[in-house]
Amino acid sequence: MKILWLVLLAGVLNVHATAQVQPTNVWMDCFSQASTVNGQAVPIGALVQAYDPQGVLCGEYRVQTAGWYGYLHVYGDDATTTGIDEGAVNGDTITFRIEGLAALASANAVWTSGNPGALLEVHLHANLSAPPPPQLISPADGATETPRATVLRWALAPEPYPSLGVLMHRVQVATDSAFGSMLADSLIGTADSLHVSGLAIGTLYHWRVRYEHDLAGPSVYSAVRWFATVTTGIEDGSPTPVGFELRENYPNPFNPETKIEYRMKEGGWVKVSVFDVLGREVAVLVDEEQPAGDYRTTWNASTMPSGVYLCRVTSLGISGLRFEAAMRMVLMR
Repeated sequence: MKILWLVLLAGVLNVHATAQVQPTNVWMDCFSQASTVNGQAVPIGALVQAYDPQGVLCGEYRVQTAGWYGYLHVYGDDATTTGIDEGAVNGDTITFRIEGLAALASANAVWTSGNPGALLEVHLHANLSAPPPPQLISPADGATETPRATVLRWALAPEPYPSLGVLMHRVQVATDSAFGSMLADSLIGTADSLHVSGLAIGTLYHWRVRYEHDLAGPSVYSAVRWFATVTTGIEDGSPTPVGFELRENYPNPFNPETKIEYRMKEGGWVKVSVFDVLGREVAVLVDEEQPAGDYRTTWNASTMPSGVYLCRVTSLGISGLRFEAAMRMVLMR
């Protein structure tokens, strides 16, 4: 039974919202084949949610075809329960969110009871602003005696950017703060680090990162950090990898083949798998023991439908250390 609890404390109105959908025996259905984020089709895997006027989550649907959702069951309140608000009642206007973003509906979705009730075509349109600039983690700003082979690390973007569309990371390394003499200008996938090697002895380097999102566009660059390499050292023609790294696949988007590169800090068992947006493993590219070093494998997706896929690399090193990294890949025919 729908009961609206209003608690007024120091002039602040608090409305309790249900954390997850509670199905009942009454609902109406909504659907669309033309919903967008920033004017582009809502990507596969995005979560569309419906709310009643009290903020109760009363329906959700995960997109399986770009731009389409439905049928999305929007559940009504169960009149036989006491003190529990499961959903909408007759006359309620339903609002929608796409991965937490408020969505503008093409028509009023007024809830009508039934089993099922109304069938409404409601196109949703959401706007996603550019992501905030990344926060750099290491090396620390002003670090000295940094190894000539080191790993640059930064924080991943907050939601909904990783879940909604394709998120990339542009990393620039230069010997001047204006980035006129760049050592690296790399565009990588969902990894939060970049291995750089072959740095000169006793040299000052500047680096920065920005997010690049296919729907929201790029962020501004992070604050610039600098570090100085060791002042003495002997060049080793074949340095041992200093970390585990999964590099951006290329090309991306791709059709039908893409190459995946990764680096092993130490030898161990390695598995490289590909998953679809529903979490199903659709390919195993590598599943074997490998020594430390750099590797490349190829995925041929000629039998797979267009969409977003997740590549996951896991490794159990000989020392017992476990590494795992993942990135998104887009198959576009």
